[in-house]
Amino acid sequence: MKDTELRAIVLRYFYDRRQKGRRYPTEGDFDPPLPLVDIDRIADQLHQHGLIELETTRNHTGSGRLFGAAMGSISAAGIDVVEKIAAPPLPMEWPRSQHVTIVDSNGVVVGNNNLLVSIGQALVNLHQAIDAADASAADNAEAKNRLRQLLEHPLVAAIAGAAATAILGG
Repeated sequence: MKDTELRAIVLRYFYDRRQKGRRYPTEGDFDPPLPLVDIDRIADQLHQHGLIELETTRNHTGSGRLFGAAMGSISAAGIDVVEKIAAPPLPMEWPRSQHVTIVDSNGVVVGNNNLLVSIGQALVNLHQAIDAADASAADNAEAKNRLRQLLEHPLVAAIAGAAATAILGG
């Protein structure tokens, strides 16, 4: 797993436990478990950038690995990053949950709402751009007809949703 992904996972660990007091994660706190060396490295990165606060003890071998980092908590800056109020000071990739359970339902459409909204908005923008284009009436009509044919396809209509209905005039 990349450090950008691990940073978000470890920061989220501290965020989710912010009201339970200071502590330090172990391998088993993550699913799948993360090696302690990765937890130590990422916690140190988050600490260096002010996203978490750590009270650590270094081992006596001089290896630099955190040893028994007894306490840790998320900082105000870290909370702002998780809650998307502030941009992270270092790259992070947030995991996306794709779990959906639907029981005894018909006609349900499941998707990433942001993607569906952006597709719908792009189609509306395309329709408006055709109207505003500096083109002949024949070219304008042909472009609108092709867009209409695209939107009349059942699969495209299901994906585009309300935008397709609005563009088709229904």
